[in-house]
Amino acid sequence: MNEELKQLLETAYQYELAAQTEDDAEAEVARKAGAIEAYFDLSLHLTLPDTCWALEKWDEAKHWYRHNAKVIVEKRQWHAQHSGPGYPIEAMSDLEAMTIVKAGDLDQGREYITRAIEHWLKEPGNQLVLTKLGLHAAQAGMDDLAQHALATIEARQALPGATSKEAEHARKLLHYEPAQVNLMLGRWNEFQRDVQALELVEQQVTGAGSLVFPEPLQLGLLSASRGLRALLSIPAGEPEVQRKNARLAFEEAMLNFHKFSGRVEWNLYFMRLNTRFADELAVGQQIKVNPFNDANA
Repeated sequence: MNEELKQLLETAYQYELAAQTEDDAEAEVARKAGAIEAYFDLSLHLTLPDTCWALEKWDEAKHWYRHNAKVIVEKRQWHAQHSGPGYPIEAMSDLEAMTIVKAGDLDQGREYITRAIEHWLKEPGNQLVLTKLGLHAAQAGMDDLAQHALATIEARQALPGATSKEAEHARKLLHYEPAQVNLMLGRWNEFQRDVQALELVEQQVTGAGSLVFPEPLQLGLLSASRGLRALLSIPAGEPEVQRKNARLAFEEAMLNFHKFSGRVEWNLYFMRLNTRFADELAVGQQIKVNPFNDANA
């Protein structure tokens, strides 16, 4: 693993593990005291499974995704029964849906994804939320809702960057999400088309030496492009070489996305998913788009 990335993630992991132990103890105290809302909030460890996932601690990630999914469903049911009509029950619907899909419960996840997108389509400033929901819709095989992953293209236009005509062109095309969606939906021809388009804009941006987005984000997107290109090359020959190239590029992307956001976030999840795809393709396996779904066991 990229050493700098590993150090960042290990630091976060140790902190979150200690917080989980403390929060679980407080949650039990709250439960016994009848403070059920506090119990639910303390029982959720939303960042821990993503950090485990990024560190390739698969068993721990699966455990905590499923733990969170169980708590999320119970929390929604409790509020539906006990909270009044003014309670914003859909305010966390995006996190609910994404967690349930990551946990591998695709039937329930599709229900939650559909409801969350219906809610967030009505909310202002919704592009990044819709992007994440669209990516997980693709992971759940929901062709019709996966299109929302492209909302990130509009969102990133608000970020600072070069303003030349060439830069404006690059700002519209330097996004890995279209290729990611087609990869997860099994549209290999469309995936190949998107990767080739990414390569062209990657060459343009690299050749010009300009920043069309803030530097860490741009470096992350360029690395993601290289990783997807290596991924596409694995079935064509030299699978072990291309597997290593893909993993190197995706982990560089993870590091730069972390530098851009300052946290373990959704881009890291999908880059790590892509390293799993590289490992699977290199040994002639079909990619497991949702590895924690029991159908993949």
